[in-house]
Order: sequence, then C-alpha cells, then structure tokens
Amino acid sequence: MYKTADVARGKFTHRPRNDPEFYDGEYPFIQTGEVVEAVGELTDFSQTLNEKGRGVSKEFAPGTIIITIAGNIGDTAVATFPVYFPDSLVGITPDEETDERFLEHFLRYRQAFLNRLSTKTTQKNLNLTLLRPIEVVKPPLDEQKKIADTLSTVDNQIKKEKEYKNHLQRLKHGLMQDLLSGTVRTTDTKIEVPEEIAQYG
Repeated sequence: MYKTADVARGKFTHRPRNDPEFYDGEYPFIQTGEVVEAVGELTDFSQTLNEKGRGVSKEFAPGTIIITIAGNIGDTAVATFPVYFPDSLVGITPDEETDERFLEHFLRYRQAFLNRLSTKTTQKNLNLTLLRPIEVVKPPLDEQKKIADTLSTVDNQIKKEKEYKNHLQRLKHGLMQDLLSGTVRTTDTKIEVPEEIAQYG
C-alpha cells in the first residue's frame, strides 16, 4: 500500500501537564477543543509554551493536519502556523503528491468511521495502529486542489455564519444583563433592540 502521509503523536512529556513553569511563552500549544471548534483551518490558540515547555514537546509545521484521538475522535484542522500539542492529538504530514486541505476534508468525511474504530474504555481512544493504514481515495494533485478549493469555500461561509451567530449571542447576553439585572427599567425607558436582531422581528 502506498503511504500518503506521515503520522505522529503530539508530545508533552512533563507531568503534571499543567505546571505553570512550562507555559506563557511564544509557541502555540494546541488543545483538543480548539481543533473541535476549527472549521477546516486552525487559526486561533489560547495557550502557549515557553522555551522550557518547547523542550518537552514537539513542533509540527504549517500544513500539518491535526486530528483528535481521545474523547473527541476524528475532529480535524490544518495548522496555518507552527504548532505544538499533547499526545491526545496527532499530526498528519501529507507527502508532496497530497494536498493537505483535500486530505483534511477526506478525514472529516470519514469521521464516523474513525469513531467506530476507536476503543471504548472510560474514554474513547483511537490507536495509531488503526489510523495509519486507512485507505484514502486520492485523485491527481490538481484535482485534489480543485476539490479542496470548492469545499473550503463552503467552510469559509460556515465560519462567517458561526462568527455572526457568536456576535448575536454576545448582543443577547448584553441585553439580558441590562434587562434582567434591573439596570434598565422597561416602565420608563424605551428598549433599543440592536439592529442586527431587530431586522428579524
């Protein structure tokens, strides 16, 4: 069988993992939740490693496909910058004949299958020995890129809708804080509904 990509676990060898001496530096340290929340491309991170943390972890280059293998199984995202992550995540590095966006979409499409492969203990886990031999339907590279472009266009629209929904939720939270805390009284004040919400009234 022809190998399409290299597969390697993330790494963070120090225990306890939350030791503050290893954090708050300049190196993005990705967590499962950030991969789950990403849509196609990983563009955000909330935690960083310092030089000491970098020494007990492993760097993955931009273009690496990150896949979740513990708890959440088969969520994927393509790194857009150098990243580090723990062994609850796996980095997949495609060969030069494989478009990383195409392979990420393919793995996302196969997420239900990956879930079925996972072991059922106290927490779901996907073993690398099961992940490595997965067969990929791979057309020529130029066709892969066209497929990835089409699917990524849809992803971009999903991201916009998601961001807008989050914006509306923040607006609602502000209204709730004003209206339910007594800050604004409806008896003597006209309530101004934000335009983004009012247009659906």
